[in-house]
Amino acid sequence: MMKTTTQYGRATLSALAGFTMVASMAATPVVALAGEPAADGAAAGGTEAPAQGAAVESSQVMPADVEGTFAYDQTTLTSNDVIKTFFQRVSQAICGATVPLVADNPLGWQLSVTGDVESAFTASVGDLANEESVNKVMTCTCGGNPAGGRAIITADVKGIPVEHLLSRAGVSAEANAVTFVSSDGTQQTFPLGYVVGRHAVLSYEINDEDLSASVGGNNQLWMTKTPANYFVRDVVQIVVSTEAEAPERPALPTSTPTARTRACLRGRRTRGRAMISRMQVDVGKPVTFSGYAEDYGKQIVSVQFSLDNGAHWTTYDVSGSASELWVHWTFSYTPHEPGFYRLLVRSVNGEGAASPLADVAEFTAA
Repeated sequence: MMKTTTQYGRATLSALAGFTMVASMAATPVVALAGEPAADGAAAGGTEAPAQGAAVESSQVMPADVEGTFAYDQTTLTSNDVIKTFFQRVSQAICGATVPLVADNPLGWQLSVTGDVESAFTASVGDLANEESVNKVMTCTCGGNPAGGRAIITADVKGIPVEHLLSRAGVSAEANAVTFVSSDGTQQTFPLGYVVGRHAVLSYEINDEDLSASVGGNNQLWMTKTPANYFVRDVVQIVVSTEAEAPERPALPTSTPTARTRACLRGRRTRGRAMISRMQVDVGKPVTFSGYAEDYGKQIVSVQFSLDNGAHWTTYDVSGSASELWVHWTFSYTPHEPGFYRLLVRSVNGEGAASPLADVAEFTAA
C-alpha cells in the first residue's frame, strides 16, 4: 500500500493491489542514469523515435505505443528503516562520511556561530529549535551514486533554518562565505548566497525521529538541489567569513552516463542490465510498476516508456513537478497478447536531456 498526501499528474495514485514486482525486487528504488538530448517531436501521451538497440527475442511483443495508467507524486517518503539500512552501512563509502553515526543528546548539542558577525553566540540545538524550526520534505542524493546505486532518499526533514542562525548572529554586509565545521574537524565551505538560496536546514529529526533512527549522528546539514556529499554531519560551528573571492558552488555531476537525469524501476540493477527476475503475468490483467526520476535539482518534465527496445517512446507529462524533489511514479500496463515483453523507462529534464541508459523490466504474459 502507498500513502500520499498530495497527488499530481494525469491519473489518481491508488493502492498497488496488483503490484506483482514486490516479491522479486528490493524495497528501495534504484537508478538508471542520463544525459543525452531527447529526440525531437516528443509529445505528452504520444510516441517518438530514437533507437536504443537490443536483441529481440522471437516471441517478443513490441507495440509502438505503451498505453497505460500513469501517475506521479512528490510526497512519497523513504522510511527510516530503509534510510538506516542504506546510509548507516553504505554512505561512508559512497558519500565519504567520516563522522561516527551515533547520537549523543541531539537537542543538547552545542552549536556556535562565529566569524564576520555582529553577535557571535553558542547555544544548544534544542534552544535554537525553540526559537525557529521548520519541517520540509527534501530529497537527498549522493553525487557519487553509481549506475545502479541506491543512494537517494526523500524524507520529512525537521531542523533549524541556517538563515535564522545567520540572522541571529548578524552577518556582516561584506561576508560571502559560510563554513560548517563538524565535530571531527571536517569543514565544508559554501558561498553565503548559495546556502540561503538552497534553503539550508540543520536537521535534528528525519520523519519525526531523531537522526539515530535514519541517517545517524546528532545533526546534519541539508540543502535543496545539492548532492548529499556536502551534507556535513554533527556540526559544532558555523563560521561566516569575507573572502577575496567567494568560494565555488558545489559541483554537480556532469552529463555522462554515470550522472544526471534518471528514471528507475524499483529493483536491483547494475551497468544498465536488469537484475529483476523475469516475471510471469496474465494476459488481460494489469501489471503495476513504480520508481522515481530525478536530476540533481533540474526539473523532470516527462517519464517515457518503450516496449520496442527504444524505437518508440510513449511520453507521460510531469512538467508540474518541483525540481528539488524526486518524481515518484507508478505505471500500470495491461498485456493484451501472450509473449515476452521488455519494458524500458527513462526520464527527460527541462533542458531536453534524456536518460541514455534506460531502466528495464522483463515479463512474459500467458
